[in-house]
Amino acid sequence: MCFDEKTSWITFICGSIINLIIITYLLKKVNKNKNYIIPLISIFIWQYALFMQIPDALAWHQINMGKSPNLNIGKTAAILNFTQPIMVILGVILMYILLKKKFSIILYIGIILMFIYVTAVILYHKNNYNVDPGKKCRSLSYSWWNSKIKELTILYGVVIILGMLCIPHEVKTPYWSIINISIFLISILVTRIISYYYENKGYGQECNSGSLWCWTVAFAGLIIFMFVLINR
Repeated sequence: MCFDEKTSWITFICGSIINLIIITYLLKKVNKNKNYIIPLISIFIWQYALFMQIPDALAWHQINMGKSPNLNIGKTAAILNFTQPIMVILGVILMYILLKKKFSIILYIGIILMFIYVTAVILYHKNNYNVDPGKKCRSLSYSWWNSKIKELTILYGVVIILGMLCIPHEVKTPYWSIINISIFLISILVTRIISYYYENKGYGQECNSGSLWCWTVAFAGLIIFMFVLINR
């Protein structure tokens, strides 16, 4: 993650164990009530984001040994990072299939944007896989987001939010869409606040805060489960 190897492993292990326990519980319930499909798949999506902690921890391990993170670690982190919006769309598609619902118009738009996003990554990504924080940065710096192609970063967020907005719902209020989008936006806000704090401490504005976000979503599954209990 952002600060050191130990924090990365603790975050990944604790978050994964919590998610696994909740997933096991929901899998037992889903046969009796298909409404559990949505929070179940939502937690799988957030768990996918949590997998970023593995290359982050490995990168910090090499940094602690006085080395620069090797290319394979950077590539793994980039692949996991770039595919997060894709996993959101695929997860929502799976929700529709399992619930036997017709795809909404917004979902079709989301699928189209997903393909545009994938095309943009292929065309504009500069094969920069460096995650080394350097001397100024307190967190790992995902160099692929330091590109001048800001539209790619915007498209990344748009596909995620639109995908979450497509989550199927039985009532007029898109309950699970609101919860997932809130987790995403609040985590982005927390990331920016932490990043801004370190910028004021003199670590530099060039320090990318991507790895901070993957840390803030560690307990997204627990938050979703709390709303499962409230809505039960």
